[in-house]
Amino acid sequence: MMPAVSAEISETFTENVPRIGARVLEALTGAMSANMAREEGVIQGKLSGEVLKIGSGRLLGTVAVNPPAVTGDLIEGSVQAGGPEAPWGVFQEYGTDGPYTIEAKVAKVLAFQVGGETVFARRVTHPGLIARSFMGSTADELREQEAEDYQAAVAAALA
Repeated sequence: MMPAVSAEISETFTENVPRIGARVLEALTGAMSANMAREEGVIQGKLSGEVLKIGSGRLLGTVAVNPPAVTGDLIEGSVQAGGPEAPWGVFQEYGTDGPYTIEAKVAKVLAFQVGGETVFARRVTHPGLIARSFMGSTADELREQEAEDYQAAVAAALA
């Protein structure tokens, strides 16, 4: 499974969660929920043609939010995609290290379309994939806004 885009509260906040009170904890959890919903939407957009063309739609269908949870002194939540339902997602995210061979395993031959014609082969050499980030790029794009959201949530809770 690909690493999840994770929105973790900074060390300054997590060290003090037991002391900062229910209002601040609730505000941070709410900000994290909103940020993860934003991340989910951006990732879904990237998997709907902005970065990757829609094929089967299975990778898009794996985008899921793991809602914020408080465990001890840590507030965690994440957005994930890929996993067993779409294991190729990791190769789209990070690319491959050059060409690789694909061999028929379930059937005797592979079947695919090239130029509108159906081709059959026992094995093919794929030229490799360049990275087409949809997870990490989302985290990078939203990092500054999310930090501002967390700061605003704390300020509003303490006001």
